[in-house]
Amino acid sequence: MSSLFMVSLDPAQLNDYSALSVIEFCSDGIYKLSFLARKQHLPYTDILSWSKKVYLNPKWPNAKFILDVGGVGRAIGDMLSAEKIKYIGIQLTGGDTETREGNTFRVSKSHVVGKLLQKWDEGKVQIPPKAPFLPIFSKELRAFRGSMNAQGRARFDAEQGEHGRRRGVVRRRHPRLDS
Repeated sequence: MSSLFMVSLDPAQLNDYSALSVIEFCSDGIYKLSFLARKQHLPYTDILSWSKKVYLNPKWPNAKFILDVGGVGRAIGDMLSAEKIKYIGIQLTGGDTETREGNTFRVSKSHVVGKLLQKWDEGKVQIPPKAPFLPIFSKELRAFRGSMNAQGRARFDAEQGEHGRRRGVVRRRHPRLDS
């Protein structure tokens, strides 16, 4: 059975958590979460070193590097390119269209979440029951929320104070939706 490994980095600024994962896509349609870690208070150079170490690990041969290029991801992408590391850029959008420009894909966040939930419901997402990252993963899932804004667009994020959300960010409440 052949597999494809994807190393995925969601980099963040110093006070937020950067997240790094490895997913194995198996030929039988199963998605195995092989690695998950979060680190906080990392300068960009340390985020680069950390993600390179995971990406170049021989446990994941011929892995593809996926980078969230929104926000600080652009800077990390420049650093990866300077080190001759090829990556596929993903920029999550609030819309419903998907486009590609070079090695960067602009993809609707609701589409990505929907596909993940579909695979999860089909039993095609596997997480090792004794994985050392299971407590982090469980906490992230419990904090994850979806909502609709006044324009009818889906919004996904963590509860206030979770997943390293920026301090001082206040979510506006909509009287029709919050009553």
